[in-house]
Amino acid sequence: MQQHPSSLRYRTSALRRVTWVIWPWMNWLLPIGFCAFTLVTGSGVLPFLVVVSSLLLIPAAALLGSLPRLMLRRQGVTAATPGVIVWLLVLQWWSWVGMAVAMPDDTFASVRPSPLQRFAWPQMSEMFATGVFAGSVIVGAGSWVATLILVSHAPAPHIRHRWETVAWASIVATPALLLLAGPIGIGIAQLQTDAAGERPAQVAELSAADQVSQAQQRYDTVQQTVSDLRAIAAAGRWEANAAEAESVNADGRGWQSYRLLIDFSHEATPDLVIDRDAFAAVLTAADWTITRSDTIPLHIDAHGPDGATLRMSQQGDTPLRIVLTTGSWWQSTGAPVTAELDRSGGLGGGYAAEEWPQLR
Repeated sequence: MQQHPSSLRYRTSALRRVTWVIWPWMNWLLPIGFCAFTLVTGSGVLPFLVVVSSLLLIPAAALLGSLPRLMLRRQGVTAATPGVIVWLLVLQWWSWVGMAVAMPDDTFASVRPSPLQRFAWPQMSEMFATGVFAGSVIVGAGSWVATLILVSHAPAPHIRHRWETVAWASIVATPALLLLAGPIGIGIAQLQTDAAGERPAQVAELSAADQVSQAQQRYDTVQQTVSDLRAIAAAGRWEANAAEAESVNADGRGWQSYRLLIDFSHEATPDLVIDRDAFAAVLTAADWTITRSDTIPLHIDAHGPDGATLRMSQQGDTPLRIVLTTGSWWQSTGAPVTAELDRSGGLGGGYAAEEWPQLR
């Protein structure tokens, strides 16, 4: 009986023979390694779901990965992987590594950097790390689908040197791209500017004390605008609902940053004056642009310097409320601003119009 050409050693290359041998092993070892790495390094929602579902995920991934190989065996291929799909297998296998190191580690209560950020490139933006994870998922799934399609069309068993070259190139290029993801991500992050037009490297040159002092000045500046608005409405009895510097490391920009949140309210009492025109005059004088201005019920929206937004609203017996949110500013590694000024002290009622809580 004549032997199938794919089983003849002189018609195949060492790369194709080795790929064929390790293929079933990789189908199991990579999902197991992925789940084990996630168990050790992750504590967020997505890692938790991966670990919980690992008893189903591992065999399912292994069986799906084995499907193209089983189809080849039914076609009589028993000794070497067709050259046209070797590079696809390489992409598929390396995608497991990309997913493991770049998996988002967010919890319901906080945001944690991915392993790629924590262990290798702490200055990489979270948005870029998430892109590496999503790209790995797409590449892994896409390469598996492409492999399945090519296998179903019975690829020619004889070697083609162009596919051999592509396979070797994928072996070198794929891990190189993963290694370069860090410097590329850091470079992209360094090009982004904050509300003051500064880049992360510029902010990193400032000491922690200087960054905290700068944040305090920004806080007092926006509080003064809110104070002027409160003075028009009522002299006292203002309740501070929020006055803080909060971290916005999860705002899609990724690098350590913060913004200021200010929220005051005043009950509808006889001494409360609702003067929309006077409010608008104060905002205009402070270089704010009013985007909405309704009289009954009172509703004013405005955009201010450095990407700040403000909303004033009052209806019926509900309190007059003034909420201001600034744009975001960078802070250096270690988040000195939010670590020092995370929350304000003395929140509550009894504030006069010219008073506001101090950050602590």
